[in-house]
Amino acid sequence: MKGRDVIMGILTQLSKGEGKTVEFKADLPLSDQIAKTVVAFANTAGGKIFIGVKDDGTVCGVDNKILLDRIEAIANMLHDKISPFILPDIYSYAVEDKNIIVVEVFQSQLKPHFLKNKGKLDGTYLRVGANNKKADENLRVMNAKYQNSLATLTDLLDAESQWQSAHSNLIEAQTQYKIYQ
Repeated sequence: MKGRDVIMGILTQLSKGEGKTVEFKADLPLSDQIAKTVVAFANTAGGKIFIGVKDDGTVCGVDNKILLDRIEAIANMLHDKISPFILPDIYSYAVEDKNIIVVEVFQSQLKPHFLKNKGKLDGTYLRVGANNKKADENLRVMNAKYQNSLATLTDLLDAESQWQSAHSNLIEAQTQYKIYQ
């Protein structure tokens, strides 16, 4: 019964669509997109990436022959591309007779995380609604304050993250209000 409950929970998440803590990918992108989303989730409230799911929540699946290779590729890519290193839970489930991969990222205490190839100032991302947003100008200001010992970078990034979260919650509330009108 427990396995069925897990699958029902996944189907419920898929039916709600992408958002602040949920991202869908039909396949494993070749770009930095997965790493960028993992960074954004870790720097804000955490979240799950469902690979083998289209943007509309339809399960397209990951070929069983390459499932383990994809999981290993994700783990290696995240290790190679993100600093400080993030260790998400990566697992697979059979949903609607198709395999999906779930990358579960937890909110980090080691913020800010960033893409190594872009550096801390250009490679730090936050999750705002269903999008990854570069924490560029605000992070530059924060870094200047940090360099002058006026605040810690982590404290300032936390403040930015809280503002982004409040803004995201406002957008979600406005959307719900329009739905019920």
